[in-house]
Amino acid sequence: MISIEIQAIKVNQPIGSFYIGKMKASELVSITYPDMREMKKENDLNSYLGIQRELNKKRAEEIRQYVKTFGATFPNSIILSIDDEHCTWKEEKGLFVIESENPNKIARILDGQHRVAGFMNKEATALDEDQCRFITPDGYQDFELVVTFFVGLDLPDQASIFSIVNLKQTPVRKSLVYDLEALSNTRSPQKSAHTIVVSLNKNNKSPFYNRIKRLGIKTPDIENEKLSQSTVVEEIMKLMSPDPLADREYFLKKSKSGLFSKSIKLENTDKDSFKKYPLRELFINERDDDIAKMLWSYFDSVKASWPEQWDKNNKKAILNKTVGFYALMHFFSDLVAKMPPTEDIRDYFQKSIKKVTFQKSDFDTNMEPSSKTTSRLYGIMKSSLS
Repeated sequence: MISIEIQAIKVNQPIGSFYIGKMKASELVSITYPDMREMKKENDLNSYLGIQRELNKKRAEEIRQYVKTFGATFPNSIILSIDDEHCTWKEEKGLFVIESENPNKIARILDGQHRVAGFMNKEATALDEDQCRFITPDGYQDFELVVTFFVGLDLPDQASIFSIVNLKQTPVRKSLVYDLEALSNTRSPQKSAHTIVVSLNKNNKSPFYNRIKRLGIKTPDIENEKLSQSTVVEEIMKLMSPDPLADREYFLKKSKSGLFSKSIKLENTDKDSFKKYPLRELFINERDDDIAKMLWSYFDSVKASWPEQWDKNNKKAILNKTVGFYALMHFFSDLVAKMPPTEDIRDYFQKSIKKVTFQKSDFDTNMEPSSKTTSRLYGIMKSSLS
């Protein structure tokens, strides 16, 4: 027997009335099911049934991990459809009451199946009660979710809601997300990399001056910005951290845990990690300025050795584009990992870059902007180290 009372409000819109309230995550999982669209054989005919897209298990696991983080939040509503036989609206009390003797799940998910899966086990087949609680100074508390109930909708209307909600969503540009990290009060690989990128892009003596698209879109009155902000940020982060989100969570917890902050440890601080992620030790020691100087010195050497290829106004160049930047960053990683601790960084990069021998054909303008091109360019650079 299912019996759940939800404090709710009734909303009237052209499609009809629906109800918005909050539920414990454990209760929500217990009554809901996704209805994935798939082909089923019925009476020797192929029928396409269901309205949801297939569950992305990787995305569901990412949300499972996110649910346990210090700053986890789902402020947007999970949208459900439920038959009127399973619910009652008690307007005088503002209560949406769900009651059913049906042992099966009774509410179809129209939007939010991956968020719901975040409170289930790794296979997304059953409730995981530990996922549905979080710890506070006063003990454990239930994770609550905002829920919207549509009652008694026929299947075409349910499909219409799913289509409208998902087709009208515009993905947020990653460059904007990284740009907003500047507003954070706590340290993170995302914020450090963003700050470095901005400083390199705005200094008129920098090899990156005015060539990075802030927010991922063209800057007014600036021509030929070859690289997106997210591209450069992510390449720097790869050398700082094996798991930028986990590092971000560490600094967030550290800043808000008071007396418990000493018990919170940062992972991947051993010598092997520092070798694999050659900017990690500098990042941990809050030496972001030194990271910026290294990148500046390295790309200054690139600019000096291949000025035509680095010229952002050269539309036929390869190194000034994303595929070339990827190859250059791979080589930068190799050089930083091998850098003698006592050597001047500018001299070191200049000598290392001069050993790389490109042929004119290596910059063939017909090369595809693909990972294959990046690998070929990087292979030529790396061969200079042998």
